Amino acid sequence: MIVFKKTIRSIYSLLILMVVTSCDRTEYFDIEQYEKMIYIVSGTNNVDEEEFSYSEEENVRYVAFSSSGSKPVGEDVHIELEPDTELLSKFNKYTFDEDKEKFAKVLNPDFYRIESYKLTLKKGEYTGLLPVYIKSEVLASLSPDSIFMIPLSIKTVSAYKIQEDKKNVLMRIRTRNEFATTGKTTYYSLKGYRLDTVGTTYNNVLLTSTSKIMLPLSNNEVRIFIANNNVDTDKVTSINNNALRLKISEGGKVTIESYAPENKLLEVEQLSPPSDEPNFPYLNIYDKERERFMLYYRYRTRASNSEEWGRWYYLQEDLRRLE
Repeated sequence: MIVFKKTIRSIYSLLILMVVTSCDRTEYFDIEQYEKMIYIVSGTNNVDEEEFSYSEEENVRYVAFSSSGSKPVGEDVHIELEPDTELLSKFNKYTFDEDKEKFAKVLNPDFYRIESYKLTLKKGEYTGLLPVYIKSEVLASLSPDSIFMIPLSIKTVSAYKIQEDKKNVLMRIRTRNEFATTGKTTYYSLKGYRLDTVGTTYNNVLLTSTSKIMLPLSNNEVRIFIANNNVDTDKVTSINNNALRLKISEGGKVTIESYAPENKLLEVEQLSPPSDEPNFPYLNIYDKERERFMLYYRYRTRASNSEEWGRWYYLQEDLRRLE
């Protein structure tokens, strides 16, 4: 009987202890555990990668703001921004060292719209958003070989502190269309033939199976390189001497042009199917369902404007998108 009473008292004491501990824990988690600071949400090196679509007349993407700590903000926090003047040079130095040709550029403020450089992180919320607007015609005017950034920085906050190492951001402008994206390298597998001409002699050569890089230029335009070339894409001269522009109509017809028509070192002509080959598949078309280009063109090159043109090369290309 005595043992039974002691057991009851022990259980009773344990229950009281559990209730007290539970209350203590509730109070503990109701209290902010860390210093609360306001910062901009971003990735490595404070870069925010944002992909803009050519198909949207005006894109809107967002810069996100948040607060550190275990609890949302306890009052409205009014945040004021300003263009950042420090982060881009650090990014270029860290990423490209002294290779200035590759340096990222500040996107012209006339090319985008921010309605207000002030926003409010609402009481009880974890995140606030600042909208940034860019029109599709602006995107089409940007070189796919350059990096464009919108640099922003927190100027003031009405409450709490600014987290200094995350107070600024570089919004990087990526672009995409139906056929390719600059968010990651877009590859198409290449199969087909190259027909070399030497006088009246023709040599039909099976192209080595490889992949070609495709870049978006506008809603219905992309860039690839001639034949199975994948040149040094950081060199403008190499690009202009080797690149094609493909324009795709709504019905899937493809128009092939030189990427840089002002360049006099590459000449490109789109070709019609041979009249004696009724089943010729390279019809300069894009098959949307199979994400497949069938191209037929010829090109020739020369080393300088004073030199004679080299011979024509005839290309029959089957390009299929790789994921």
